[in-house]
Amino acid sequence: MTVSRLCGDYTIAHHGRRRVLMVAGLLSGIGLVCTAFAPPTQLGWCVACAGLLAAGAGLGPVVPIAFSTAGAMDGVPPSVGIASMALCVPKYS
Repeated sequence: MTVSRLCGDYTIAHHGRRRVLMVAGLLSGIGLVCTAFAPPTQLGWCVACAGLLAAGAGLGPVVPIAFSTAGAMDGVPPSVGIASMALCVPKYS
């Protein structure tokens, strides 16, 4: 997750937010499915660890994108947008 957060700005600059979010969601979803359905064996433990690694790598760039988007919303002050994102408030009123 740390490596994907550190490389996130470079990736976003070259591929765009939309593509990075799509690939990140796909990667984290595949990782979580692999973790959830890993069999209770030694190999399953390795599959679960690889799944968690993939999920962490996929979710790493999502938070910086979400906060920067919340801070740049039209008609909403950046402080309110970021605070709304941090509190998971669905609508600015």
